[in-house]
Amino acid sequence: MKNIKIAVAYHKKSTLIQNEVYIPIQVGKSLNPTLDLKIQPDNIGDNISEKNDYYCELTALYWVWKNIKAEYKGLCHYRRFFSDKYSLRYNLYNVFKAGQSLRSHLFCNTPYVCYEDCNKFKTDAIRTLHAIDLLLNKYDIICPKKYVENRGSYWHFIVYGSEIMEIIRDVIKSDFPDYFDIIQYKENYSAFYFGNMSIMRNDLFEEYCDFLFGVLSKVEQILISDGWYMDLHKEKVFARKLGFFGEYLTDIFIRRKQYEKVDIKELYLAFLK
Repeated sequence: MKNIKIAVAYHKKSTLIQNEVYIPIQVGKSLNPTLDLKIQPDNIGDNISEKNDYYCELTALYWVWKNIKAEYKGLCHYRRFFSDKYSLRYNLYNVFKAGQSLRSHLFCNTPYVCYEDCNKFKTDAIRTLHAIDLLLNKYDIICPKKYVENRGSYWHFIVYGSEIMEIIRDVIKSDFPDYFDIIQYKENYSAFYFGNMSIMRNDLFEEYCDFLFGVLSKVEQILISDGWYMDLHKEKVFARKLGFFGEYLTDIFIRRKQYEKVDIKELYLAFLK
């Protein structure tokens, strides 16, 4: 097995997936010091734990970036892991892309390989690691299958804040111009990578985190300095927003790597109901 370390973000007690690859991380520990999940907290070492209320699972991503050395690094969620199984549900879900409300009713917005048995979920999540290990002989990035909608990614994410979206685009244009060209290209498509989930070769992971957190930290500064918010922690309307926009940035990064001919493999996701 290669030296692979994948953060698994937990914010509450759930089925624990843990071994030499999966590192369960309690996110937002600085904001919830009395909650002890008895796993690695995200407030040790170099961290942004105090930002979890608006960065969501990205505080786990940041922690692995800054505190773990590995050949490959990545992120999963406590109920969402990569799966080497075929998902008929995913493919049927995308058939109904023109009818958002219909497919939400039929599939509960979960186009995954779904599990109700915790033990089966746990066994399959760990078993998939062996498939991932082999795939990394050929591919440099592993990411989820694209999420298909009846609108482009710009219109999907702008609902989380048009002012934030415009600031993000301005920051990318000024600080990461190589990525700005991808924005107009990718926003013509109604499929995008979601969930902030990936596994990457470490040099790509470093580049990804430099881009992702470079943009988001600059956006934070602008939102405060321009008077949009006085204190991001106290603004309930701001909760989780940078986490959502992290998905937008993750999609941009992966699209850029596709353009650069980096070898990328998409996998279905497993979901524990």
